[in-house]
Amino acid sequence: MASQPRQFIFELEDGSTLPMDLPEPADYESSHVFSMHKSGSSLLTNMIQSYCARINMPVINMEEFLFQKGVPPNTVTNSIDELMNLRGYVFAGSRAFWHFQCPNFPRAARKIILVRDPRDVQVSSYFSFRKSHVLPAAGKQRERILKARQRFKDDSPDEYITRPNGMKFYKNSYGILMRFLDMENSRGYRYEDVIFYKYNWLKDMVQFLGLEVNEAAIDAIAKANDIRPKEERPDEHVRQVSPGNYWRHLSQETIDYLNETFAEEMKRFGYDTVPIIR
Repeated sequence: MASQPRQFIFELEDGSTLPMDLPEPADYESSHVFSMHKSGSSLLTNMIQSYCARINMPVINMEEFLFQKGVPPNTVTNSIDELMNLRGYVFAGSRAFWHFQCPNFPRAARKIILVRDPRDVQVSSYFSFRKSHVLPAAGKQRERILKARQRFKDDSPDEYITRPNGMKFYKNSYGILMRFLDMENSRGYRYEDVIFYKYNWLKDMVQFLGLEVNEAAIDAIAKANDIRPKEERPDEHVRQVSPGNYWRHLSQETIDYLNETFAEEMKRFGYDTVPIIR
């Protein structure tokens, strides 16, 4: 295999740089795993990264790296084309990919996309930003989350969701995921269809990504991540997992607002019919 760089340098809007060390690549055509905030993204990332660790497959999670450094993705100013086109990795943890400059993204690479009902996404976002969202130790990202938490601390779910420009981030996220789904070698999953079937879900992803299939590892990781709270836990990261929870927290007016705002996305992913409640 030709020699590849062992670091990628992020250039930031304040003129500084941030080097990220890269693991030794495998003999593997790289693949990419995408989701969006509050859509089971942590679950997806945990399962994929845990599985890759069991089979010694190197993973690059650039957004987690930036988060731990306190760097917001939209402060990266250089192209990440070189990074995304490296061979030998599973790229995981991508939640806000539209922030980055990557005009030459490898369209033919295998891609996994996870989505969730926009109405449940918004309720999950409300509880997360108010209480349970993890914080970097320092940096701009920590400051942004704390400011948002202070700004929304007295809001009801309806007030939080209908705030001006509140949906822009999520519209952009759904937009990039829909574009990835339109590319070749893409496989999409809905949170509602896989949340209670983690073994089958993980095995299907492993096979699609062309990874070594280790049944024992799949079973162990699926069981370790099968967390089902008996009651809602507003202060926990895993607050609850049952689809359709938005009905308990939102007014009909807010539900109608979300139905209209995300009409295209809901139709694309099959959320425009009856509510998914289990």
